[in-house]
Amino acid sequence: MFARKTFSTSAALLKTMRSSVQTICRGFRVHKVSTYRIRVLGELDAFWSERLAGLTVTVDEHENRKLTTLYGRLVDHEALERVLETLRNLCLPLVSIEHLKQ
Repeated sequence: MFARKTFSTSAALLKTMRSSVQTICRGFRVHKVSTYRIRVLGELDAFWSERLAGLTVTVDEHENRKLTTLYGRLVDHEALERVLETLRNLCLPLVSIEHLKQ
C-alpha cells in the first residue's frame, strides 16, 4: 500500500518532504476551525500532542509498520501548516490528510 522511496542524503529527503507539504497545503484553504485526520508512517507518543496543536495521537500497526494517526480540530490554515512542518522536521512520511465534515 505504501510506496517506498530511497534517498541518498537526508537533504534530498527533506527537499522531497517540503515539496509534498507545500503541494498538500495549496489544496486546503482553512479560514475557520476544521477537523482533520492526518496519518504518517512511524510512531509518535502522546507527548507530541501539545507540540502538534493539541491533536490526539494514536498509533496502530499496518502491514508490520507503525502508523500514527493525528485527529482533532485546527483553528486555521496556519495551524495545519505548522503541524505538517513539524511532521516534516521529524522526517515522518505523510500517508494521508483528511478534512472531515463537521
